[in-house]
Amino acid sequence: MVVGLLLRIMDHSLLPSLAATLVCFVLLFPVWLAGVVGGGDVKLWTATVLLVPPPWQAELSFTCRVLLSGGLLAILYLLLRLIIRRPRAPRPGSLFKRVLRAEAWRIYRRGPLPYAFAIAGGAILSLLPVTFAALR
Repeated sequence: MVVGLLLRIMDHSLLPSLAATLVCFVLLFPVWLAGVVGGGDVKLWTATVLLVPPPWQAELSFTCRVLLSGGLLAILYLLLRLIIRRPRAPRPGSLFKRVLRAEAWRIYRRGPLPYAFAIAGGAILSLLPVTFAALR
């Protein structure tokens, strides 16, 4: 959020970006109250809006990319539920293996979708063109 604030101050677009952030939070707060997404996802999504340049088309494009990434992630998790068997008991191993085992356990138990990955994916897809344009 701090990086987004600094970027918006540097390009003199702080007020439109804060307005977009407020709109994002106002729209996502009832979704959190309904229990559809977690509070951390709402905060991350709202803070990430500050990173995206302020034209409304870019903000809507970011939102569409997050929703598309979330849909792809949900399809992946649904497919993995068909494949993944009950994970074995925890054993010592590398951090990567422990993370994979924990995620397999989440999928097996039909736990909540880690939507932060979708938000990060949407942000990356939205910021890559801006970054490459700035490098030229």
